[in-house]
Amino acid sequence: MKTLVSVLFILAMAIPAFAGWTVTVLTPTGAVQAQAAGVFGNQQVGSVQIGEYGYASIWNGVADDWANLGPAGMIYSYAAGVSDDQQVGSVFVTPYIGNGIYHASLWSGTAESWVDLNPTAATMSAATAVSNGQQAGCVITDGIYHASLWSGTAESWVDLNPNESFQSYASGVSNNQQVGWVWGPEGGSFASLWSGTSESLVNLHPAWAISSYATGVSNGQQVGGFQTAWNGHACLWNSTADSIVDLHPIGAGNSYGSSISNGYQVGDITIDGFQYASLWHGTPESWIDLSCFLPAGKYFYSSTSGIYVSGKDIWVTGSAQGDNMYGSDAILWHYTYVPQMDVAFRISNTNGAPGTNVILKSTMTTNRKPVIGRKAWFFVDGKVVGSAISDKEGAAISYVIPTTMALGNHNITVYFAGDAIYNESSQTSSVLKVIPKRGAKL
Repeated sequence: MKTLVSVLFILAMAIPAFAGWTVTVLTPTGAVQAQAAGVFGNQQVGSVQIGEYGYASIWNGVADDWANLGPAGMIYSYAAGVSDDQQVGSVFVTPYIGNGIYHASLWSGTAESWVDLNPTAATMSAATAVSNGQQAGCVITDGIYHASLWSGTAESWVDLNPNESFQSYASGVSNNQQVGWVWGPEGGSFASLWSGTSESLVNLHPAWAISSYATGVSNGQQVGGFQTAWNGHACLWNSTADSIVDLHPIGAGNSYGSSISNGYQVGDITIDGFQYASLWHGTPESWIDLSCFLPAGKYFYSSTSGIYVSGKDIWVTGSAQGDNMYGSDAILWHYTYVPQMDVAFRISNTNGAPGTNVILKSTMTTNRKPVIGRKAWFFVDGKVVGSAISDKEGAAISYVIPTTMALGNHNITVYFAGDAIYNESSQTSSVLKVIPKRGAKL
């Protein structure tokens, strides 16, 4: 079991190196609970429970700009992915949810646009992802799971399953690549990559792992995870098994990869039984704890399921749960690039005799507004003499002039290390003048 110190250490390591994050709770007024699954810019999909039943749902960035995609007469549905103007998921076409029959489904923004993707020969099916007019998911025939690909109709179904001795599931699609996993009669899944046909299967499974899976694909990169004898690790591939990158942060119990977009990956990590929504940028060291941005004290569990990156904007979807909550809230994280600002200093001249106490101070401003709550370091002749946290008046420290300091002028430098909002800044622009003690002989 990890100590409190180790937990605090890993969470401290996750403080992001940039500002610009906002969080929106998407659960609409009157809903019992909600989950956000997929995202494409300012459009999000998932499910919302109203009363006893859950419905495939679409949002446009705010909780009450919400629409029910559930077809008329169907009491349970969910949406899993979105791209451009298409949404995919599943609809339960029989009324009994516990053992209901569900069909892979495609929408174009409204409940009336619903397209049933279930092939004629299939018992059930589910659509999990959509991109550039292709839909990925799974079809069940005779009890066998088949990774599947569609192009907008049930008749367009392509079976990606390698052969009837195996079963498979597709969970992501992008640029004619599909990802998921395949498992055989002996059990144990292996992460898989296809390019539109069953014959194109590429095994991404690392040799040292017990099992593996791939959940998302973007621009020739795949995200997912693998299981060892001890724990699960989120990971990244570049279309071959040998290209695997272990994304598992130091100190985490387990980690999972769920989605990818333009070089960024999302998933979750666990620490001592708590789950934290997570973001990576290709390395374990890049890990960011997205739960840091959730309302303080409200949630103890968070997870991610979708990401979309365009330019300098990042959208992430998922869910969060807290104490005294029946279910979960749908969550949207959004990062917008905020340019860092320069800090300007105005250092006050000061003077004093050896052995006396003086105040070294400087204003700290940006665009003529005070920079508050930042640590400023003071140097005299290039040596650190103290630090202070700035307030609206700036930063100041008390400094005792050494008795051995030479008479005359000495440089004062103020340095700020920079952070998410402000650039690293320093200035040497004023002097400390050491004068003789009163009555001292010159």
